[in-house]
Amino acid sequence: MSLVQMDFASGCLNRYTTMEVFLPDTAVPEEGFRSLYLLHGYHGNHTDMLRRLNLLKYAEANDIAIFMPDGDNAYWADFPERAEFYQEYVARELVPMTRRLFPLSARREDTYVAGISMGGGGAVRLGLMYSDVFGKVAGLSPYLVSYEDFDPVGHGTNALKALDDVLMARQASIFSFSMGGLVELPKMYLTIGTDDALLSENRQFHEMLEMASLPHIYKEYPGAHDWDFWNERLPELFEFLNQPEV
Repeated sequence: MSLVQMDFASGCLNRYTTMEVFLPDTAVPEEGFRSLYLLHGYHGNHTDMLRRLNLLKYAEANDIAIFMPDGDNAYWADFPERAEFYQEYVARELVPMTRRLFPLSARREDTYVAGISMGGGGAVRLGLMYSDVFGKVAGLSPYLVSYEDFDPVGHGTNALKALDDVLMARQASIFSFSMGGLVELPKMYLTIGTDDALLSENRQFHEMLEMASLPHIYKEYPGAHDWDFWNERLPELFEFLNQPEV
């Protein structure tokens, strides 16, 4: 395996930023490696996943390139008033840049976004808003209702509202009018602990998906909002990412 730390200038963030990169050492597939953009939680940074998850064990076994950017405590949202666009940074800057620099598949079905807590909520919103980019989305204990709840301006961080907007725009069909055009919504995996304070909003989101007949995987397990729970869910996460397209 190869581990790389990248420091680079981001046009979407208007500053230099950092990212951890994992690359498999196996032969590059004909289409290129599948890619996972893995987003950290609040009070975290780009090093969290490597330090606190048993991530490399599963990454090596599954031949997936993993990119772990730094998102500060910004909810992976866009802040026009300070010219920082974290959603656009991941979907429209990071994905194309990594495809230029590394042997990655350019296919939507080989491009995934996932995260824990704040990063899980960010991943879900990115899947809804940029469904032309991501074929699969995973949220581990996702923080689905955030910044807008206590900020009257709002910065697009409410995943329940994002889903409602998608369903209203497309009459609850399985398609979203993403920023790239009319594209099928990505496959979605959500998991939450039964002792997690975010359980209620996750159940609400699951019910919205069910009512709209949107295919997804939703799992509740005993556990809290912590690294033990997220480590226990890694095998299921990679099982989801490895499911063949049908």
